[in-house]
Amino acid sequence: MHLMIVRSLCCLLLLTLTACQSTGTKIPHAELTQLVPSETQYVDIVARWEPPTSDTLHPDHARVVTYVSTQGQANPLNDVPFGPRLVGGSTSEHTTVIFTFDPHGRLLQSTATQGSDKRNIGLLNGQRQSPFLPAGACPAPLPPPPQLTVTRQPSSGTTSRT
Repeated sequence: MHLMIVRSLCCLLLLTLTACQSTGTKIPHAELTQLVPSETQYVDIVARWEPPTSDTLHPDHARVVTYVSTQGQANPLNDVPFGPRLVGGSTSEHTTVIFTFDPHGRLLQSTATQGSDKRNIGLLNGQRQSPFLPAGACPAPLPPPPQLTVTRQPSSGTTSRT
């Protein structure tokens, strides 16, 4: 009996550990504060955190480099029979760090964004409905934004908007 309990706990632990995933390079906020604009170079960033998720080179040789990281974990009860139908779900965390460099490869600025998301599925987690819509109804799509037309009159150098 004791051996069966140990085996069951080991299987549950194994299922819990396999329910994680991560992609990209996560750059901790504390490390961003150590970077010095105008001194830190593009090659320093790439050497420290490996190649970025995206690297955009502008015609003037200025550069924008983006690192995106996503980490997710499924609810361990997703692996239990009928678990997802009752209390399933997942959590995720995402970070995006954008570095802007001048044409000489010097850091101009860095911008960091973090977010998280929790998805609940299953009967016991409950479904949240809008109090203004009947069950199963979708809200109407938003209208398109108004068009902005800019015209430049060469003789006077003025600009008019409509």
